[in-house]
Amino acid sequence: MSTTAPKNKVASFMPSAPIRIKRGIASVYTSPYLSLALISAWHYSLWFVPNATGLLGITSLDVTFVWLLTLGFAGLFMLVLPLGIKRIDTGEHLGIVPLSAGVLSAATLVFCLVFPFVHGAPFYVMATVIACLFGLCQALMWIFGGASCSRAKATFAVRDVALTFAIVTVAAMAASMLLPTPAAAVLAALFPIASAIAYRSTMARSGGCPEPVLLPHKSSKALRMSAIVILVTGGMISMADTFATCIIPTELTGVLFHANILAWTLAGGVIIISVLLLLYASRFTDGEPYSLVPFLMALSIVALALVIKSGALAVAAFALGMGICVTMEILMLTFFGALATRGYMAPAIAFGVSEGVMRLGSVIGNASAVFLEQNNLVNSSLTTDTCLLGACIIGFLIIAATRQQHAITELASAPLSVDEVDTVCEDAAAEFGLSPRETEVLKLLARNHSIDSIAKRFVISPYTVQTHIQHIYRKLHVHRRGELLDYINLRRDAIRERKN
Repeated sequence: MSTTAPKNKVASFMPSAPIRIKRGIASVYTSPYLSLALISAWHYSLWFVPNATGLLGITSLDVTFVWLLTLGFAGLFMLVLPLGIKRIDTGEHLGIVPLSAGVLSAATLVFCLVFPFVHGAPFYVMATVIACLFGLCQALMWIFGGASCSRAKATFAVRDVALTFAIVTVAAMAASMLLPTPAAAVLAALFPIASAIAYRSTMARSGGCPEPVLLPHKSSKALRMSAIVILVTGGMISMADTFATCIIPTELTGVLFHANILAWTLAGGVIIISVLLLLYASRFTDGEPYSLVPFLMALSIVALALVIKSGALAVAAFALGMGICVTMEILMLTFFGALATRGYMAPAIAFGVSEGVMRLGSVIGNASAVFLEQNNLVNSSLTTDTCLLGACIIGFLIIAATRQQHAITELASAPLSVDEVDTVCEDAAAEFGLSPRETEVLKLLARNHSIDSIAKRFVISPYTVQTHIQHIYRKLHVHRRGELLDYINLRRDAIRERKN
């Protein structure tokens, strides 16, 4: 038995004029994911590098207050806004992203350079307003940026997304670490502007392509349970790992937040992304990025165990937790981006809900950790009990994630091209002795046509179509459409192996 894994099982879509995603550091600026990566760069350079908020102090209660409000507002807006945005054509509202970028940039400068001189009640009023603007602008830019990727028919392959995010985020954080406080704040404020420019560039390269046409409601039913499982998993991972990163023993606080060690430990996320890329490219694995989700969940349990152990291992828990969060964000983006590009979900819903769940998970985890720290309960049994509860929940979710892994992979895997459909179906017809009409029905079944659709195409009754389908099932030795599609996908992989 060959151990060579099937290739090309990545989230992709074959448009008539696709944007070519060039790999390599020199060509990251052409990536359709650049606008999203620059929003991520703003997020990490502002909240995880001490220089940008140096006048306030990155560990101060003031910064923590704004940070938690920003996460909460961002999560809520990302869940609520898509309900309205999905009804509009994002391509006709190109001014929303530049406007949001300008507001976010100005709010960043006010927060970093003006807030240090505001105290008392006015500070908390202004902080609430700024956090609301942070959350709203981030949500709009993320949803519209994701929609632009769908218009450009981006593949959302893990290698491309992870490479763009890793390079942009690391470069942004490194630059922030090298600059003094005022300059680092200005740099953070420039990232939203750069994101808006990248967004307009992607929209221009898409050539006015519309958003993907949504599949019929019946065709999208299959994704519901898989989408729910991946959303709950992502939210729980985000909650557990942000909790692990925020629980820092008092004796280590000074060590972790000086000399930019906070930013360096965040590099653990980049390391995990690199490992992800290596696994993805390896010839000795199946290359399925979603097979890493149970692995990330197991690592989350390890991070919680390190928190229980406490002491110097808290630094390891921080690095591991941040790495897991970063990697899970990439996987969520690739999965839901692929669903949006293939027409399973409206882009606004896909990008908003997936990131919104991660943000809400983060705010719950962060707030829980802050509560324990502010009440001197870090070393109490309550922290241990919280970690054990989280580990138990994640353990049960591993079962659900494993059961849905095949369905998730099939939803996000590359659809058959027209030539591949014809080749697979004609090979099967010749091998199993299908009649010409049965072969035609098989080709339409492979393209997810319903019985009524096939009946209208051939001007025959649905009962006749059902009879043809039963004959096909019997000759191919399958019992339902799911098994038939599995067979076709396996034959598809064999064809692609021969081509490569």
